[in-house]
Amino acid sequence: MKAQEVFNRAIKLMDEQSEGGSAMWSDTVEYQNRAIEILNTLINECYPFSDTYKVETPGKRPVCLPILLLEDEVNLDDGMAGTVLPYGLAAELIKNDDPALGNYFLQRYNELLARFSRTLPAEWDTPEDFYGGLQFNQFAGW
Repeated sequence: MKAQEVFNRAIKLMDEQSEGGSAMWSDTVEYQNRAIEILNTLINECYPFSDTYKVETPGKRPVCLPILLLEDEVNLDDGMAGTVLPYGLAAELIKNDDPALGNYFLQRYNELLARFSRTLPAEWDTPEDFYGGLQFNQFAGW
């Protein structure tokens, strides 16, 4: 999903779109100018809970690729990018103009982030048997 789509959803949540339904118009220029930096912060908050999360270098904290333009792809799964990010972006964009609405969006963002963190696909691995012995630990020393 592109950052522009996330921005469009946030603007529509805030009810700041033009009369024709466009998110990109003269009243949202200030929001457009702030959106990329805010999105880069939110993307890194969400990245550990995304299907795209990868630890490439052991011992190094993985960081999601930043976006430079609204036309760039957000490196999160579409569910996270299309559901969680718009609420976080809307909260940050509107918090100074309407604190109550900003708090509502922030609460919704936190709820959705928590929900997505609980449904993260898990990998299962067989644990190593440290006790030694043969099958069923028949000859283990106790």
